[in-house]
Amino acid sequence: TGVGVGLAFPSFAGVADPNCLAAGQAASRVAAAPNPTGIYAYNHFDGGTDSYAVFGQTSWRFHPELTLTVGLRYSHDETDVVEQARYTCFASALCPGSATALSSGTNPLSTFGSFSADVTPFVISLNSTDPSVVPGSLTLLPNGNYSRRLRNDWSAVTGVAKIEWRPNDDMMLYASYTRGFKAGGFNAGSISAVPTAGPESVDAYEIGIKNNWGRVFQVNASLFYYSYHDPQAPLSVIPPSGVRRTDFINIPETRNLGLELETIWSPVPEFQLLVNYAFLDARITESGCYVDPNDVFATLPEASPGGCAATATSQPQNL
Repeated sequence: TGVGVGLAFPSFAGVADPNCLAAGQAASRVAAAPNPTGIYAYNHFDGGTDSYAVFGQTSWRFHPELTLTVGLRYSHDETDVVEQARYTCFASALCPGSATALSSGTNPLSTFGSFSADVTPFVISLNSTDPSVVPGSLTLLPNGNYSRRLRNDWSAVTGVAKIEWRPNDDMMLYASYTRGFKAGGFNAGSISAVPTAGPESVDAYEIGIKNNWGRVFQVNASLFYYSYHDPQAPLSVIPPSGVRRTDFINIPETRNLGLELETIWSPVPEFQLLVNYAFLDARITESGCYVDPNDVFATLPEASPGGCAATATSQPQNL
């Protein structure tokens, strides 16, 4: 509950302790800020996003039976966030990086038996090269939290093109193409090495028909294909040291192929019968290599390590 033990790299003040090692570097042992509430992992972020857009759309009936619709949109998003994190361990078995050294008989800390240590410098990213990290913003606050600022912006031009054919008053056939955009964002609060999730986009193609028979029976049907580029997805990851966390990553390519059918039968105004059917085939068509926290070495029967290089601590998998 009082001032505990802190671990820091040589770039921070403190007395060098040869028993504290992390990634082959000697660390320093310093006095840590109080942790009166006994928090093990503290993650927090605060900020916001400003979104701007301008768009327009027009339709042109260039033939009595044909209508062309086109639209354009420009989107711009700016996100600014300040994140904080602190990690403390209360038993040597839970301490990353220097668990053995901290509990060894040669370490002065072992005389205390059970101890608490602030291990934040071992867990967070001290020198991230992520483009969203504001240079020089990583600071150690008096309360023991490390703070860092993230700032980035994303822009895109999207649009729609659609043609409709109405051969009579009861039927419409159409074909459309739409470009969609979702701004990037931050997986803030853990001060990770890669906090940024990039933007995602989609190319959506659709053809369909809407038809009435005597205003008693109606059929709407559509066939669509969505091609996603860098879609954002949550993924549970295990960092080299520290607690498991959820990162938002960009999967290179996915696609959705689908069919929707809607029928409405209304023989009398007081009665309607609706029968609908939908089919969706969704696939990841291009994947990176990721570690499954529940199967770190990809030994389960359904594991798919193909094309992913193994490391000493894990076997990534291809999704």
